[in-house]
Amino acid sequence: MEAYTMKDLRLAVKLIGGFSAVALITLLVGLIGWIMVRNSVSALSEVGEVRLPSILGLETMDEAQAAILGAEHTLLIAEIAGNPQQTEEQLQRLKQAWTRAETGWKTYEPLPQTKEEAEIWKQFVPAWEAWKAEHQKVIDLIKGGKREEALALSNGNAEKTYRISEPLLMSLIDLNERVAKEFVKESIGNVNRPKIILLTVMILGTLIAVVLGIWLSISINKV
Repeated sequence: MEAYTMKDLRLAVKLIGGFSAVALITLLVGLIGWIMVRNSVSALSEVGEVRLPSILGLETMDEAQAAILGAEHTLLIAEIAGNPQQTEEQLQRLKQAWTRAETGWKTYEPLPQTKEEAEIWKQFVPAWEAWKAEHQKVIDLIKGGKREEALALSNGNAEKTYRISEPLLMSLIDLNERVAKEFVKESIGNVNRPKIILLTVMILGTLIAVVLGIWLSISINKV
């Protein structure tokens, strides 16, 4: 076997260096691609698994609260109060609305919250419970045939507690919509920046690979 000459050794070094450079470029392209995917998945997870379910749960509660209030006011109409069948229909509407409210609550409550969101929720829970208690008092008076007392309570404390709880609920909805939009905007930025870098590296990598190929070809021809 012939001994390796210095030319052979230099050529081997050049080949190893050339392939190493190409491998490094490939690794860099792959790393940037991985960062892009990671950022996209993170944003999609936050929006799809937290924010959208939160908005859905809260809006379900908001719709249910409006339906409950509507049924309460309908039950206080003299013609409805004097009609057992229509009264029962409204009571059934109330029952269904409360079921939807509970479903929305159970959807939203276990989900992660931002610091600001947790503060609003902390205020909302007792406000909701206070409104719920006053509303139930109104319904109990209606069922007991005490329409005038029920009407006074509905227009008094029940209305006051509603006007405290409802804006807090809307604040939670607005906050989640804002956070979702911010995550989408941030995600687009996080993807666009690596895309520019990735394109630049790919172009440079191609140029370097061509230059290395020409350089190695010349080196081999000289051997």
